[in-house]
Amino acid sequence: MESMEEVKEAFKKQIEYFVKWHIMNISSFEYVAREVLPNPLVSATMEGCMESGMDVMHGGAKYNSTGDSGVGIGNVADSLNIINHCVFEKKICTAQEMYDAILNNWEGYEDLHRYILNEAPHYGNGLPESDRFATFAAKVFGDAVNSLTGPRGRCSAGLYPVTTNVMFGMITNATPDGRHKGEPLADGIAAPQQMDKNGPTGVISSVAAIDQENFPNGTLMNLKFHPSALAGEDGWKKLSQLMETYFNMGGMELQINVISTDTLKDAQKNPDKHKDLVVRVAGFSAYFVELHESGQNDLIRRTELAM
Repeated sequence: MESMEEVKEAFKKQIEYFVKWHIMNISSFEYVAREVLPNPLVSATMEGCMESGMDVMHGGAKYNSTGDSGVGIGNVADSLNIINHCVFEKKICTAQEMYDAILNNWEGYEDLHRYILNEAPHYGNGLPESDRFATFAAKVFGDAVNSLTGPRGRCSAGLYPVTTNVMFGMITNATPDGRHKGEPLADGIAAPQQMDKNGPTGVISSVAAIDQENFPNGTLMNLKFHPSALAGEDGWKKLSQLMETYFNMGGMELQINVISTDTLKDAQKNPDKHKDLVVRVAGFSAYFVELHESGQNDLIRRTELAM
């Protein structure tokens, strides 16, 4: 490929192909599940099922859609951005060198890896030249999902991992954004961990580049603040203003932890001292000490923000 436009077109074709493949699998599951896994109790409480005389699994509910969620949009956006920056714009490396570096998990390509992590622009920092790839990638995925239908009606795109970004990362090769093989994918619609270095305003500016109205199945955005950032009445006022600004920019949802990384590390090391520590994970809250170590590490790695 000799231009970024060729890369983007190839990416689009891949997404459209595999989204159709994935929805086909989901539809096959639903056809079987509605026969062997009926939900009479749920159906009795769901508007439309009693009226239609149909179980919710058969599409009896008044409102129906099949969700399909994208995981790791931050890695996708940043990978496209880094390919464009390093291969086509600045010519830091050739496409072949980038490819070889990824296949070798950056071993033997340490200088390129350091440049990508420390000098190249990254999604999550309010940089339009990087964020445009998030806009592009999200639209491609959202349009692909929303154009399809399943046994119960339309398909609805989402962008949230719950915690599958950790599990999927374990089986995902290294990526052009500098991520190593096996490391967690980006959390929610945020930037890859530790790559958002321009504070919370940079984060929400980048994330707002995604048209979240195109994701009726929901989006997920996590922010972690050091307690000192919200100390006093002024701190909470700044937080509420940040949240309001994000929603005015088109943001759909925010989940916030106010806790220091040091506290999380201590809780991991000394769980008996932190049995009552509750954290917001991704769509749910949990006792930190009861999370699997990989989930704990993902929370620890989230960028600690200040205001």
